[in-house]
Amino acid sequence: AAILRSKGTKTVHGISGIISLHNLSNLVKPGQTSSARMWIETRLGNNKVTSLQTGWMVPYDFNLSWQDKVTKNWWLQLNNDVNIGYWPSSSVPDMKNGASYVAWGGLAQGFTYVTSPPLGNSNKPDPDEPDVTEVAYIRLLQLSDSSYWLNISEDDVEVYADVFRCYEIGYMKYLGKAIGHEIVYGGPGGECGN
Repeated sequence: AAILRSKGTKTVHGISGIISLHNLSNLVKPGQTSSARMWIETRLGNNKVTSLQTGWMVPYDFNLSWQDKVTKNWWLQLNNDVNIGYWPSSSVPDMKNGASYVAWGGLAQGFTYVTSPPLGNSNKPDPDEPDVTEVAYIRLLQLSDSSYWLNISEDDVEVYADVFRCYEIGYMKYLGKAIGHEIVYGGPGGECGN
């Protein structure tokens, strides 16, 4: 994992971002996956988690989901104006009043005791001097509270990578209106451990 995740328990009713797309089909082996994702979830006691996740396979911009104020359904939206479909509130009852955790980034998975697949475009970013033409990114990160879309607060999020020798993430914070808040992430994979 190489993600930007929320630290607190603020109630969130939607997240969005623009994900770069990279073809790793010749580098990912059978039994492995490498994805760019955004997700929103509610964590309850006894390790119970209700989560809505989406990833991207072709280059379109989208909002992961936003919650309809009346029906409490969660919508998947393309280009901020085309509703693709929704998760009925009855299928995610624990998220009736919103979610408390969000994350953006990449996840690589594979069989235990086998080399791990690449992530992003397989390049590790230099978090101090990233070149977005060389690495994967997600930009224009936003959250929705109960009334409107907001830029994320730098104090409410943190970066997380579980195996830095294989994968890296950098949070670039706010880079102006066109890019907004941005993360850069990726890595070659390899001998990453279990």
